Amino acid sequence: MHQDRDKGVVTLKGTVPSDAEKMRAESLAKGQAEAIDKNLDAALVENRLNKTVKYSVKNGVVTLKGHVDSQAARSEAAHIAASVPNVAQVVNEVEVRHIRATSSRQQAVIAKTPSLCATLKKDAGALRSLPFYCPSHI
Repeated sequence: MHQDRDKGVVTLKGTVPSDAEKMRAESLAKGQAEAIDKNLDAALVENRLNKTVKYSVKNGVVTLKGHVDSQAARSEAAHIAASVPNVAQVVNEVEVRHIRATSSRQQAVIAKTPSLCATLKKDAGALRSLPFYCPSHI
């Protein structure tokens, strides 16, 4: 019996002495898909991605779908899937959703002393995501 993988498709070749052995070989190939499913599910649970990342498995090809909060989580999901035994290919269709602020109003730092205002102006590059305001009376 020989197993040939091409583009995620498993083709069993060879001769077996009986139909029972042929059915056993087919069963083993199907069992491989079930093993991928169980291993991937466990890995996603372990990495707390099982609620946001869904998947399907066909012929050793895992297709990931869902939404995550960061590019890092998207990449992690693909890495996890690729590390599961017998996965031939991963198609990553997971989307990164943008996190909205907890408030609809933009928050800002208000400098209450001249020295704080000077520090904020000096380090403005480090505060790109948080605006600041220096009142003119200080």
